[in-house]
Amino acid sequence: MSRSAPPLSTPRARGARSRRATVATVGALVALGGGGTVAAAAPAASASTATTASPASAASAASTTSTVRIPSACRATMTVVRPDGTLAMGVVQGGKGTLYSTGHRLAYRPKAVAYLGNTASRGAEADRFFITDSGGRMHRVTVSQPTGSKAVNVTDTVVASGWGNVRLMVASGPYLYAVTTGGSMRRYAVSATYGLTAAGSVGSAGAGGWGSVTSLAYGGWWRLPGGDRAEDLVAVTRSGALRAFVVPRKAPAKVTQRTLVSSGWGKYRHVAAGECTSGRSRALAAVRANGEVHGFLDGNGDDQSGADISSAGRVATGWRGTIAD
Repeated sequence: MSRSAPPLSTPRARGARSRRATVATVGALVALGGGGTVAAAAPAASASTATTASPASAASAASTTSTVRIPSACRATMTVVRPDGTLAMGVVQGGKGTLYSTGHRLAYRPKAVAYLGNTASRGAEADRFFITDSGGRMHRVTVSQPTGSKAVNVTDTVVASGWGNVRLMVASGPYLYAVTTGGSMRRYAVSATYGLTAAGSVGSAGAGGWGSVTSLAYGGWWRLPGGDRAEDLVAVTRSGALRAFVVPRKAPAKVTQRTLVSSGWGKYRHVAAGECTSGRSRALAAVRANGEVHGFLDGNGDDQSGADISSAGRVATGWRGTIAD
């Protein structure tokens, strides 16, 4: 049985996994059509300070009516494999959503996708992904660009097999989390060379287990009392609830959870949890089955409550295909 989340000694950390830091300015990536805009307000105010999380109250259902402007300093991103197999990056920056194509078309049908992060070294920047195919093979895809060049290089390497029962994946930096068709969650350590090693199972997600989760995103990490760190995983369940799961790195069996919003989020295929460069707010981006993208602003992403999540309305259209974090 899942317990209520314990007090957290510091605010949620942003930047634990570098998240497409330069995607909006990479000249070689092609912006695809389809997207509306909402005017951006001023960036969120002061930087976050230490806080103790309080229990989340039951928030209302997700609204698609615009009631807030997302500051231009706030962003949420996700991976989109379009119906033709093209690997793309979806970015909601402020009130505008843009889909950027890498120009690379996968030669297989993706089943589960996880974004690993953006790195810069040896005169090049690279975005890396783990992608499983319908045959259960795990691919490591690297999209790199030499500094000062518009050329994009892509490598796609099969690194493992036997992943056919994995339906959702999300990466936190040091770990890859995989939800299976049997309703469990497994954890794998990601090495410096992006190899994978089994690192145990994750505890129950409460009623319905991980089998009830339909969307999974990385929201940063928490520093727990005693010095341990914990992943902040944001999920949508089959009942339509938006929930946050806290997974301690040293004791992944001791999962705790909060219900951010009790209903109304089941209409979304994927919900991404983003960040703002200042303050405690964070952006959320949610994609419907018809490709519409709705933006939301969580007024305080550190309070473990969804009572202050407000809608910015539709920010883009046409984001169809396999959607993942």
